[in-house]
Amino acid sequence: MSRLVQVVLVLVVAGCCAAGYWLYKSAFDVILERKDVIFLKVKEEPGVLPIKLQIDSATSSSAMSVYKIITKTEGSAIVVLVHAGLAKSGTSGTIHFDLSVPDSVNEVRFGHSSTLIWKRGVSPAQP
Repeated sequence: MSRLVQVVLVLVVAGCCAAGYWLYKSAFDVILERKDVIFLKVKEEPGVLPIKLQIDSATSSSAMSVYKIITKTEGSAIVVLVHAGLAKSGTSGTIHFDLSVPDSVNEVRFGHSSTLIWKRGVSPAQP
């Protein structure tokens, strides 16, 4: 094989691998938005300081399972990011997350769109 053919072959294989990885990430690692979940409930534990929230919901698609839930702080808000992907045996689309809210945080938001799901001092916490 000539050197040029080898280089082209390597580039084609690398391109296919990159495309495959992108497709895998698209199907197996999706950040859920508010429209992607049902029965969202945010409950504040009474009399507990710092405030503790219990966030419960489920994916709106039975084909999706929750794989991890992370939070990030943006100013005076905590953003909850729920990672989901195609359902597999032994996984679930149920979301159950306990969150401690420090005094410096006034809002809890959901997804990359940062949809407000809880605000300090507003009750009940049902958007």
